[in-house]
Amino acid sequence: MEPAVRLYALGLGVDLREAQVPEAGFSSFGDFFARPLKPGSREICQEPAAFISPCDAVLDGVYRFDGTRSGHIRVKNFDYSLEQLTGDPASERFACGDALVFYLHPRDYHRVHAPLNARLTTLRHIPGFRYPVAPWAERRVPGLYEKNERVVFHFEVGTHHMCLIMVAAFGVGNIDTPFGLATSHDVISSQSFDPVTPIVRAQELGAFRLGSTVVLLATPGLFADIVRHPGDRVLMGQKVGRISAGSEEKI
Repeated sequence: MEPAVRLYALGLGVDLREAQVPEAGFSSFGDFFARPLKPGSREICQEPAAFISPCDAVLDGVYRFDGTRSGHIRVKNFDYSLEQLTGDPASERFACGDALVFYLHPRDYHRVHAPLNARLTTLRHIPGFRYPVAPWAERRVPGLYEKNERVVFHFEVGTHHMCLIMVAAFGVGNIDTPFGLATSHDVISSQSFDPVTPIVRAQELGAFRLGSTVVLLATPGLFADIVRHPGDRVLMGQKVGRISAGSEEKI
């Protein structure tokens, strides 16, 4: 398997010098995609009010919703039910907030990290399909993000709420997280944290086994501004925007 993985990595243009490669090499393509990086491979923005990119990706979309469609958000000309997308009956709180969509190419580092200091309250696995999540698929499969398998992290940030959604892609067998969430192919699995679990900016949240998508939702007022634009290439740890004054979690 190792020669095939290295040939594939070479074809994609992956710089394996920044990765922690096992002595025996990668035993599967899944291990290659979920490869950890060597310490210091990504520079983490240290501005206190900044929120960072949770992954290496292209920023596929930036949306600020006006709430005219209660309980829905509109992404790439498709309406998404917030409740179906997040599996959370209280998800309408995001209807007038912000959403950012990050697309991971197969060449990208596939681990996902916290964009800011927060308190993890709920982790939810929602079974589903594994359609491709490339931009062409987003345009052709209505409701793609609410049909695909996904893992939803719900956070509190000061008085605000934030969701980070890892959306599985074609061929993905699972999404790994370090929190021990039991998953099923048939029913939604949830794990609540009481007391809530403090999460620090850039802390690892999970890993994909193949290129996929991350959707970040924030309630109104959490994000003061967003400094990146659709089409921008971002690395995990780079500044994407700034949160509102007084929203910083002291962890």
